[in-house]
Amino acid sequence: MSAGPNVIDATATLDLSVHAVRFYTDSESLCRSVAMFVGDGLVAGDGGVIVATRPHRHGIALQLRQRGLDIDELERDGNVVFVDADDLLDRIVVDGAPSWTQLHAAIAPILQQTSRGHQRRVRVYGEMVDVLCRQQRVTDAIQLEMLWNELAKMISFSLLCGYATGNNYEGGAVDDICGQHSHVLSASGVPTSL
Repeated sequence: MSAGPNVIDATATLDLSVHAVRFYTDSESLCRSVAMFVGDGLVAGDGGVIVATRPHRHGIALQLRQRGLDIDELERDGNVVFVDADDLLDRIVVDGAPSWTQLHAAIAPILQQTSRGHQRRVRVYGEMVDVLCRQQRVTDAIQLEMLWNELAKMISFSLLCGYATGNNYEGGAVDDICGQHSHVLSASGVPTSL
């Protein structure tokens, strides 16, 4: 990843191997952004993996449907996979911290399946980091971001992470979070300063 994140418009198409962050104030705007990110990929023939909490999975699916995508068919054909963020987080945390071995074991097969053996690109949305921050575990969230970056060295995918702005980020946590990403996705399309 780059030394500092670039700010990009919410409507920007993210290329393969981009690791972007989206700070959001409300769930509806987040779901719209994720649906745009994953939906544009699905329309282009990419695979999609959405690792989100139940309300966000529902909201993202609704937004994808509003874009004219048949989510049931896309899921049935393995073009998009919805994963519960809380359940996956429970599977990858060992001794209170995210585990590289567990993350790789849990997510690599999903990426392999969705990419059809690396024959196509995959766009991933993840909010396990947001779940950790809501639990006041920002250090663990940053550790998980590092693990995602390690995974991206082995498997090509484009990743968008969501963080609620209402979380209590202490000290330089926002800078540390942004430092793990190559891009910052702005909420309104207007570049923001960090």
